[in-house]
Amino acid sequence: MNDIIHPIHRSAVGLANLRLFRSPLSGPQQPWHSQEDLFACLTLPRDLRRHFTRSMKKDYGKDVRTVMTVDGPTTIAPHWAAQGFIGAMREVGHEPEGFEHAYVIAITEAMKVLTEGMSPEDSLNYTIAAFRNSNKIPGPHPRVKMTGPDWFEPDDGETLQ
Repeated sequence: MNDIIHPIHRSAVGLANLRLFRSPLSGPQQPWHSQEDLFACLTLPRDLRRHFTRSMKKDYGKDVRTVMTVDGPTTIAPHWAAQGFIGAMREVGHEPEGFEHAYVIAITEAMKVLTEGMSPEDSLNYTIAAFRNSNKIPGPHPRVKMTGPDWFEPDDGETLQ
């Protein structure tokens, strides 16, 4: 945990800034978020932030990492963990209006950083592979071909139009 990890994107979500990071996993992956930032964005009290951080490390230890940033250590977790936590906060009435939309915009902007410099076709294929890898959907991944009327070729050879 000695190397400084820099966020690939920062975005105002709710009432704080959310840092998004490259996944520590290999291959195309969706961005990871700082859990502490997400909790701050949701205005959770400090004791609940600590409780949920301990709980995530205990329940999902292999799926979260503590990294060193210029702002100090933070726990990063995959996109699916943020989605689940935001959904849980909605269920208990603690998700501010527009919060999930702001989070989606932030994660989309972070994906643009990851695919910067790629052609539109390569960017779309990277995004598909990242979604499938991050959600543990086995490959091979379908590839989009953005030319001609048969622009999508699923794994089974069937072409969608």
